[in-house]
Amino acid sequence: MCTSSFEPAEQLVLLSVLLHLLWLTRPRCMVRHAVCSLDAVQRGRVWTLLTANASHAAFPHLLHNCIHLLQLGPLLHATLGCSDLLALMLTAALASSAASLLWNGVLGGRPKEGGPPAPRSSLSSRSAWPTPR
Repeated sequence: MCTSSFEPAEQLVLLSVLLHLLWLTRPRCMVRHAVCSLDAVQRGRVWTLLTANASHAAFPHLLHNCIHLLQLGPLLHATLGCSDLLALMLTAALASSAASLLWNGVLGGRPKEGGPPAPRSSLSSRSAWPTPR
């Protein structure tokens, strides 16, 4: 069970908003620490595999993802429980960053930044699965 009064999706929305504010005030720092690229990982900044998934430099992107998280997060939290939802979100974040690195950095031959918004994508995919009643 979650120990916070906020659900996991709400916590991710709050983190995303805080990271967006950092994009507005400290963009050079955010490029270094919140953009997943092959170069960043090769230089030891492995945390970018996770931070890139909660980081949104553009406000419309942030708003779109937050709406999805707030809409689907509580449903999945009720279905999966706190620990399974957190595991799903972290696994999806790492998997999407790894896939982005493989596709853009390794197979593409150049370190390209970015990747899909994994937590929202995983929540959308999971909500499409039939659930027992």
